[in-house]
Amino acid sequence: MNSSIRGPRGGPEALQTARAWSRRLCTRKNAIWLALAAVAVLLLVYRRFLLSGLDLIAEATGSRWTAVLSLALGLLVLSSALAWMFLPFFIYFGLRDLRRHAAELERATNLCARHLSQLAADRPELSPPRIPELPRSATEPSLKDQPGG
Repeated sequence: MNSSIRGPRGGPEALQTARAWSRRLCTRKNAIWLALAAVAVLLLVYRRFLLSGLDLIAEATGSRWTAVLSLALGLLVLSSALAWMFLPFFIYFGLRDLRRHAAELERATNLCARHLSQLAADRPELSPPRIPELPRSATEPSLKDQPGG
């Protein structure tokens, strides 16, 4: 058989290094920079269209400053509306995560309590001392004698 015929270049090692490079490059920080670069490119490509739209709004409002202000206010209202629309989903997924963490904490607490009770049963010196209940004296005030009781 011809030994010069091979599979994909580099074989499985190349696939592993490609995955490592992919993990290194696909981080949240890189994704944010990529999104910002895409927005900047779109703004450069469509700047004439955007400026003509701004001029149209400026004619309707009277000045460019009020047009920018009205656009900013409109974007604020739009983002607030979107936040209110997605708020139930954020709460649902947040509470689900909180329930999961509470269940993990309860399991850990129960495991710790079981372990401590087993240690106390194995070693009597670790168990807390038992204090006998003292008899009530006749001079101690009862609950009936206290104000509000």
